[in-house]
Amino acid sequence: MIRMVAVSLTAGALMVVPALPACAQQTVRIPARDRTLTGKPVELYSIGREEGEDWELLAGVRQVAFDASENLYVLDSGNQRVLVFDANGRFLRQIGRKGEGPGELMSPLGMTVTQNGEVIVSDLGRQAYSIFKTDGSFVRNVTPEVSDFGAFASQIYEHPAGIVSRHRPMVMMARNVEAGRPAMPTTGPEKMQVTLTDLKTAKRSTLWEITLPEQPTKVSEQSSGPSQRSFRVIRSTPEFMPPVLMGVVPGGAIAVASEADYRIRITSNGGVQRVIERPIAPRKVGRREQNLARERRRSEMSSGRTPRMAIAVRAESGGRPSVSTAAPPAMTPAQIEAELQNLTFMDYVPVLSGMVTDPLGRIWLKRTANDLGDGGPIDLITHDGRYIGSIPGLQLPVVVSRGGRAAWIERDDMGVERVVVKRLPASWR
Repeated sequence: MIRMVAVSLTAGALMVVPALPACAQQTVRIPARDRTLTGKPVELYSIGREEGEDWELLAGVRQVAFDASENLYVLDSGNQRVLVFDANGRFLRQIGRKGEGPGELMSPLGMTVTQNGEVIVSDLGRQAYSIFKTDGSFVRNVTPEVSDFGAFASQIYEHPAGIVSRHRPMVMMARNVEAGRPAMPTTGPEKMQVTLTDLKTAKRSTLWEITLPEQPTKVSEQSSGPSQRSFRVIRSTPEFMPPVLMGVVPGGAIAVASEADYRIRITSNGGVQRVIERPIAPRKVGRREQNLARERRRSEMSSGRTPRMAIAVRAESGGRPSVSTAAPPAMTPAQIEAELQNLTFMDYVPVLSGMVTDPLGRIWLKRTANDLGDGGPIDLITHDGRYIGSIPGLQLPVVVSRGGRAAWIERDDMGVERVVVKRLPASWR
């Protein structure tokens, strides 16, 4: 018998306040004064148009990556495919297509290109990693022995021992699906996990796990028939909850920032090797910050850019659950205003709002702008704590190549999604 569970996660559902061990072996303190880096990235090419060839029409880019030859890989999630372009932006090939068969993708949400020339796609619908060669040929699917739906709902990173992902286990789990015992939502304490999946053995291990503060949860149920029940789970997360930022640095260590303060931990083998700090204090949340947060949230909800997702879970007795995703119905103006009235706030605005790591061992850290927009500066540091400098007025790239290129996911004035590739100044090394 088949059961279905559906859940909608509201904006901010992935924001948490973790507490990592403080047993650092080394503490590196960066000077407070900025050293501005000169030069500007130069655009090389862009992908994405409102009209054109099939490969130019993007529908929800999740991740992009470069290989050793500076070829660009674009995970076009809405079209269930990976698009490949050469170093000059010329279209080469498509990897994968929509479907449930070998080499086909159902709900791809993450991608990375490994140093040994494999394209790894995390597929939420299949609950597996699909592995391809860079020429597009399908290799195999790897289904982790221990899985939950949230493990396939975030970015993935190459690691010397497999694939690393950061995720919060889903609040909805397929369980008790035998006849007469439909699946029910999970509403207990939540955790943030960083997990490592060994692609050879399919074994998944937790590198670290953080128990999150329990948050008020509202569960509503709707019956759709004798063999189907659906639930809506909403957790109320305060504004300015520090995000958990992470990336993998050369050698397999992991950089993580998870506090309101300017603090990055370099972790390996379950311990903290190094703590990198900068004396930039988080600012107090006042009426101005609250109003800015409400206006930002209003804009996101009105345009449908909030991270809300409906997740349908089907599971047969004795079988493995399958998952599909879809955007929930748009919120009405009245619903938006009601949610804005119920916002709660943390006491401080986190200093850091974004992080990217690159193959050269650099950590790109986006600082929160005074107006809470995207205009905050980027600090460029190395994973051993050397401060390279700061870059004002630049959006944080989504990926940086070993050869000095970076890619951004943008929208033009018409709202058309594009991937823009630029060459970085040599002085930024």
